[in-house]
Amino acid sequence: MTSEKQNELKELALRVRAHIVRLSTDGGCFTGASLSCADLLTYLYADFLNVHPGNLTDPERDYLFLSKGHDVPALYGVFAELGFMP
Repeated sequence: MTSEKQNELKELALRVRAHIVRLSTDGGCFTGASLSCADLLTYLYADFLNVHPGNLTDPERDYLFLSKGHDVPALYGVFAELGFMP
């Protein structure tokens, strides 16, 4: 991976963290769990998995099963940044 790509992913992960913090301001969110996986989910969805907003119905796309429910704010942040949701 090029250093340019690494920097792009780092900036994306920072924006994902900002989403997590905003989502947690009203309480009811396990911020630590979400922040701890922000880098991993950012990398997986932005660079590794074969899934993007344009291929959601493609049976050949990749699927990720996230079993730790407290990570959902991080997942929402990634989805928002990558155009899966507004």
